[in-house]
Amino acid sequence: MKPYLEIVNYSERGNYFLHIYDNDGIEIFLPHWHRDIEIVYCEIGTAKILYENGMLTLSEGEIHFFSSGEPHAFLTSPGSKRLVIQVDLQFFNETILNINNEKDLYALFLEGKRSSNEWPEELTNELRKSMKRMYLLSESQAVGKHYGIFACMYDIIFSFYSLLPEKEATEEGSGQQFSQHIEAIERLGIIFQYIKDHFHDNLQLNDIAGIVNLTPSYFSRFFKNSTGYTFKDFLTSYRINQAQFLLINDNQSMDIVAEQAGFSSTKTFHHVFKEKVGISPLKYRKINSGNF
Repeated sequence: MKPYLEIVNYSERGNYFLHIYDNDGIEIFLPHWHRDIEIVYCEIGTAKILYENGMLTLSEGEIHFFSSGEPHAFLTSPGSKRLVIQVDLQFFNETILNINNEKDLYALFLEGKRSSNEWPEELTNELRKSMKRMYLLSESQAVGKHYGIFACMYDIIFSFYSLLPEKEATEEGSGQQFSQHIEAIERLGIIFQYIKDHFHDNLQLNDIAGIVNLTPSYFSRFFKNSTGYTFKDFLTSYRINQAQFLLINDNQSMDIVAEQAGFSSTKTFHHVFKEKVGISPLKYRKINSGNF
Protein backbone atom coordinates (compact mmCIF):
# COMPACT_ATOMS: atom_id res chain seq x y z
CA MET A 1 0.00 0.00 0.00
CA LYS A 2 1.67 3.19 -1.17
CA PRO A 3 1.10 6.44 0.76
CA TYR A 4 -2.12 8.03 -0.49
CA LEU A 5 -2.66 11.68 -1.35
CA GLU A 6 -4.69 13.49 1.30
CA ILE A 7 -6.51 16.54 -0.04
CA VAL A 8 -7.39 19.07 2.65
CA ASN A 9 -10.70 20.80 2.02
CA TYR A 10 -10.29 24.15 3.75
CA SER A 11 -13.75 25.36 2.74
CA GLU A 12 -15.31 22.75 5.06
CA ARG A 13 -13.42 24.00 8.12
CA GLY A 14 -14.58 26.63 10.52
CA ASN A 15 -11.07 27.24 11.88
CA TYR A 16 -9.15 27.08 8.57
CA PHE A 17 -5.91 25.51 9.74
CA LEU A 18 -6.20 23.61 12.97
CA HIS A 19 -7.16 20.03 13.85
CA ILE A 20 -7.43 18.84 17.45
CA TYR A 21 -7.04 15.09 18.01
CA ASP A 22 -7.90 13.40 21.32
CA ASN A 23 -7.27 9.65 21.49
CA ASP A 24 -8.97 7.31 23.96
CA GLY A 25 -7.06 4.34 22.53
CA ILE A 26 -4.44 3.47 19.95
CA GLU A 27 -5.08 5.37 16.74
CA ILE A 28 -3.62 4.53 13.34
CA PHE A 29 -3.16 7.11 10.61
CA LEU A 30 -2.18 5.25 7.45
CA PRO A 31 0.76 6.42 5.29
CA HIS A 32 -0.22 9.52 3.34
CA TRP A 33 1.13 12.78 1.94
CA HIS A 34 -0.28 16.15 0.92
CA ARG A 35 0.90 19.34 -0.67
CA ASP A 36 0.14 21.23 2.54
CA ILE A 37 2.66 21.89 5.31
CA GLU A 38 1.75 19.95 8.47
CA ILE A 39 2.87 20.98 11.97
CA VAL A 40 2.20 18.56 14.83
CA TYR A 41 2.36 19.60 18.48
CA CYS A 42 2.06 16.70 20.94
CA GLU A 43 0.37 18.38 23.90
CA ILE A 44 -0.36 15.20 25.90
CA GLY A 45 0.99 11.65 25.61
CA THR A 46 3.14 10.39 22.75
CA ALA A 47 2.87 9.77 19.03
CA LYS A 48 5.14 7.62 16.88
CA ILE A 49 5.83 9.21 13.52
CA LEU A 50 6.91 7.08 10.58
CA TYR A 51 8.44 9.18 7.83
CA GLU A 52 11.13 9.17 5.18
CA ASN A 53 14.00 9.42 7.68
CA GLY A 54 12.77 6.54 9.85
CA MET A 55 10.73 6.47 13.07
CA LEU A 56 10.48 9.25 15.64
CA THR A 57 8.69 9.22 18.98
CA LEU A 58 7.11 12.61 19.55
CA SER A 59 6.90 13.14 23.30
CA GLU A 60 4.77 15.52 25.31
CA GLY A 61 5.59 19.15 24.49
CA GLU A 62 7.51 18.34 21.29
CA ILE A 63 6.73 19.58 17.77
CA HIS A 64 7.47 18.17 14.31
CA PHE A 65 6.58 19.39 10.84
CA PHE A 66 6.33 17.83 7.40
CA SER A 67 7.09 19.80 4.27
CA SER A 68 5.02 19.52 1.12
CA GLY A 69 4.95 16.01 -0.38
CA GLU A 70 6.60 14.14 2.50
CA PRO A 71 4.98 10.72 3.11
CA HIS A 72 4.27 9.95 6.78
CA ALA A 73 2.13 7.88 9.13
CA PHE A 74 1.14 8.11 12.82
CA LEU A 75 0.63 5.68 15.64
CA THR A 76 -0.70 7.49 18.71
CA SER A 77 -0.88 6.40 22.34
CA PRO A 78 -4.05 6.12 24.43
CA GLY A 79 -4.90 9.37 26.19
CA SER A 80 -2.84 11.47 23.79
CA LYS A 81 -3.78 14.88 22.43
CA ARG A 82 -2.26 16.63 19.44
CA LEU A 83 -2.75 20.02 17.88
CA VAL A 84 -2.18 19.72 14.14
CA ILE A 85 -1.86 22.58 11.67
CA GLN A 86 -2.23 21.91 7.96
CA VAL A 87 -1.73 24.93 5.79
CA ASP A 88 -1.58 25.48 2.04
CA LEU A 89 1.29 27.92 1.55
CA GLN A 90 -0.68 29.57 -1.25
CA PHE A 91 -2.65 31.25 1.55
CA PHE A 92 0.33 33.60 1.84
CA ASN A 93 0.72 36.00 -1.06
CA GLU A 94 4.49 36.00 -1.42
CA THR A 95 4.33 38.45 -4.32
CA ILE A 96 3.30 41.07 -1.77
CA LEU A 97 4.89 39.72 1.41
CA ASN A 98 8.31 38.67 0.12
CA ILE A 99 9.38 42.03 -1.27
CA ASN A 100 13.03 41.53 -0.23
CA ASN A 101 13.42 38.32 -2.26
CA GLU A 102 14.00 36.22 0.84
CA LYS A 103 13.87 32.44 0.81
CA ASP A 104 10.41 31.34 -0.36
CA LEU A 105 8.16 29.42 2.00
CA TYR A 106 8.47 26.06 0.25
CA ALA A 107 12.27 26.25 0.49
CA LEU A 108 12.07 27.38 4.13
CA PHE A 109 10.23 24.20 5.15
CA LEU A 110 12.03 21.89 2.73
CA GLU A 111 15.48 22.90 4.01
CA GLY A 112 14.67 23.31 7.70
CA LYS A 113 15.24 20.86 10.55
CA ARG A 114 11.96 19.05 11.17
CA SER A 115 11.86 18.37 14.93
CA SER A 116 11.81 20.66 17.94
CA ASN A 117 14.56 18.67 19.64
CA GLU A 118 16.86 20.23 17.00
CA TRP A 119 15.53 23.78 17.36
CA PRO A 120 16.45 26.62 19.68
CA GLU A 121 14.16 26.63 22.70
CA GLU A 122 12.81 30.04 21.72
CA LEU A 123 11.33 28.64 18.49
CA THR A 124 9.64 25.74 20.29
CA ASN A 125 8.18 28.07 22.91
CA GLU A 126 6.89 30.52 20.28
CA LEU A 127 5.17 27.72 18.36
CA ARG A 128 3.62 26.22 21.49
CA LYS A 129 2.24 29.62 22.45
CA SER A 130 0.83 30.35 18.98
CA MET A 131 -0.71 26.89 18.51
CA LYS A 132 -2.34 26.95 21.94
CA ARG A 133 -3.76 30.39 21.19
CA MET A 134 -5.12 29.11 17.86
CA TYR A 135 -6.79 26.26 19.73
CA LEU A 136 -8.36 28.56 22.34
CA LEU A 137 -9.60 30.92 19.62
CA SER A 138 -11.05 28.06 17.57
CA GLU A 139 -13.02 26.89 20.62
CA SER A 140 -14.23 30.37 21.55
CA GLN A 141 -17.18 32.45 20.37
CA ALA A 142 -15.08 35.60 20.14
CA VAL A 143 -16.14 38.11 17.50
CA GLY A 144 -13.53 38.24 14.74
CA LYS A 145 -11.75 35.13 16.06
CA HIS A 146 -10.70 34.08 12.55
CA TYR A 147 -8.53 37.18 12.30
CA GLY A 148 -6.80 36.08 15.49
CA ILE A 149 -6.29 32.59 14.07
CA PHE A 150 -4.74 34.05 10.91
CA ALA A 151 -2.55 36.33 13.05
CA CYS A 152 -1.26 33.26 14.95
CA MET A 153 -0.45 31.57 11.65
CA TYR A 154 1.57 34.59 10.53
CA ASP A 155 3.38 34.58 13.90
CA ILE A 156 4.30 30.92 13.32
CA ILE A 157 5.66 31.65 9.83
CA PHE A 158 7.69 34.59 11.17
CA SER A 159 9.11 32.41 13.97
CA PHE A 160 10.22 29.81 11.43
CA TYR A 161 11.84 32.46 9.26
CA SER A 162 13.64 33.96 12.24
CA LEU A 163 14.72 30.87 14.16
CA LEU A 164 14.47 27.63 12.13
CA PRO A 165 17.92 26.04 11.63
CA GLU A 166 18.70 24.48 8.26
CA LYS A 167 19.47 20.81 7.76
CA GLU A 168 23.04 19.85 7.11
CA ALA A 169 23.80 18.17 3.81
CA THR A 170 24.68 14.96 5.68
CA GLU A 171 21.20 14.85 7.22
CA GLU A 172 19.56 14.06 3.89
CA GLY A 173 20.60 10.40 4.08
CA SER A 174 21.52 8.14 1.20
CA GLY A 175 19.16 7.21 -1.58
CA GLN A 176 19.24 3.62 -0.32
CA GLN A 177 18.25 4.68 3.22
CA PHE A 178 15.46 6.83 1.84
CA SER A 179 14.10 3.92 -0.21
CA GLN A 180 14.25 1.61 2.82
CA HIS A 181 12.30 4.05 4.99
CA ILE A 182 9.64 4.55 2.31
CA GLU A 183 9.40 0.78 1.89
CA ALA A 184 8.90 0.41 5.65
CA ILE A 185 6.13 3.03 5.63
CA GLU A 186 4.40 1.25 2.75
CA ARG A 187 4.69 -2.12 4.50
CA LEU A 188 3.26 -0.70 7.72
CA GLY A 189 0.41 0.77 5.71
CA ILE A 190 -0.48 -2.73 4.49
CA ILE A 191 -0.23 -4.13 8.04
CA PHE A 192 -2.35 -1.39 9.62
CA GLN A 193 -5.00 -1.64 6.91
CA TYR A 194 -5.15 -5.42 7.32
CA ILE A 195 -5.57 -5.04 11.10
CA LYS A 196 -8.36 -2.51 10.59
CA ASP A 197 -10.15 -4.86 8.19
CA HIS A 198 -9.63 -8.10 10.13
CA PHE A 199 -9.25 -7.29 13.87
CA HIS A 200 -12.60 -9.02 14.57
CA ASP A 201 -11.36 -12.25 12.95
CA ASN A 202 -9.05 -14.87 14.42
CA LEU A 203 -6.03 -12.84 13.32
CA GLN A 204 -2.70 -14.63 13.68
CA LEU A 205 0.81 -13.23 13.43
CA ASN A 206 1.75 -15.83 10.81
CA ASP A 207 -1.13 -14.75 8.57
CA ILE A 208 -0.23 -11.07 8.52
CA ALA A 209 3.51 -11.82 8.20
CA GLY A 210 2.70 -13.73 5.03
CA ILE A 211 0.71 -10.77 3.66
CA VAL A 212 3.84 -8.61 3.70
CA ASN A 213 6.19 -11.46 2.69
CA LEU A 214 8.11 -11.64 5.96
CA THR A 215 8.98 -14.61 8.13
CA PRO A 216 7.14 -14.60 11.50
CA SER A 217 10.35 -13.89 13.43
CA TYR A 218 11.41 -11.04 11.14
CA PHE A 219 7.88 -9.63 11.18
CA SER A 220 7.89 -9.62 15.02
CA ARG A 221 11.14 -7.64 15.11
CA PHE A 222 10.04 -5.28 12.35
CA PHE A 223 6.69 -4.55 14.03
CA LYS A 224 8.20 -3.98 17.49
CA ASN A 225 10.96 -1.74 16.13
CA SER A 226 8.49 0.27 14.04
CA THR A 227 5.66 0.72 16.56
CA GLY A 228 7.12 0.07 20.01
CA TYR A 229 4.50 -2.66 20.59
CA THR A 230 4.61 -6.41 20.18
CA PHE A 231 2.04 -7.53 17.62
CA LYS A 232 0.00 -9.28 20.32
CA ASP A 233 -0.08 -6.22 22.61
CA PHE A 234 -0.94 -3.92 19.73
CA LEU A 235 -3.79 -6.12 18.50
CA THR A 236 -5.18 -6.48 22.03
CA SER A 237 -5.08 -2.72 22.61
CA TYR A 238 -6.69 -2.07 19.25
CA ARG A 239 -9.50 -4.53 20.03
CA ILE A 240 -10.04 -2.92 23.44
CA ASN A 241 -10.30 0.45 21.70
CA GLN A 242 -12.95 -0.94 19.34
CA ALA A 243 -14.82 -2.49 22.27
CA GLN A 244 -14.87 0.84 24.10
CA PHE A 245 -16.44 2.46 21.04
CA LEU A 246 -19.09 -0.27 20.79
CA LEU A 247 -19.89 -0.11 24.50
CA ILE A 248 -20.57 3.62 24.35
CA ASN A 249 -22.28 3.83 20.96
CA ASP A 250 -24.19 0.55 20.73
CA ASN A 251 -26.58 -1.21 23.09
CA GLN A 252 -25.61 -4.73 22.04
CA SER A 253 -25.08 -7.50 24.59
CA MET A 254 -21.61 -8.21 25.97
CA ASP A 255 -21.48 -11.42 23.92
CA ILE A 256 -21.95 -9.48 20.69
CA VAL A 257 -19.52 -6.70 21.71
CA ALA A 258 -16.87 -9.32 22.51
CA GLU A 259 -17.41 -11.03 19.17
CA GLN A 260 -17.41 -7.82 17.11
CA ALA A 261 -14.25 -6.59 18.86
CA GLY A 262 -12.44 -9.84 17.99
CA PHE A 263 -12.27 -11.63 21.34
CA SER A 264 -12.51 -15.42 21.35
CA SER A 265 -15.05 -15.51 24.20
CA THR A 266 -17.00 -13.20 26.48
CA LYS A 267 -15.01 -14.49 29.46
CA THR A 268 -11.72 -13.57 27.77
CA PHE A 269 -13.15 -10.17 26.82
CA HIS A 270 -14.17 -9.39 30.43
CA HIS A 271 -10.80 -10.47 31.80
CA VAL A 272 -8.68 -8.55 29.26
CA PHE A 273 -10.87 -5.44 29.34
CA LYS A 274 -10.71 -5.15 33.13
CA GLU A 275 -6.96 -5.77 33.09
CA LYS A 276 -6.33 -3.04 30.48
CA VAL A 277 -8.99 -0.45 31.39
CA GLY A 278 -9.26 -1.03 35.14
CA ILE A 279 -13.03 -1.56 35.28
CA SER A 280 -15.47 -4.09 33.85
CA PRO A 281 -17.06 -3.53 30.41
CA LEU A 282 -20.49 -3.10 31.99
CA LYS A 283 -19.26 -0.45 34.42
CA TYR A 284 -17.41 1.31 31.59
CA ARG A 285 -20.65 1.44 29.58
CA LYS A 286 -22.65 2.81 32.51
CA ILE A 287 -20.10 5.49 33.35
CA ASN A 288 -19.68 6.70 29.79
CA SER A 289 -23.36 6.59 28.84
CA GLY A 290 -24.26 8.73 31.83
CA ASN A 291 -26.40 6.03 33.47
CA PHE A 292 -24.15 5.26 36.42
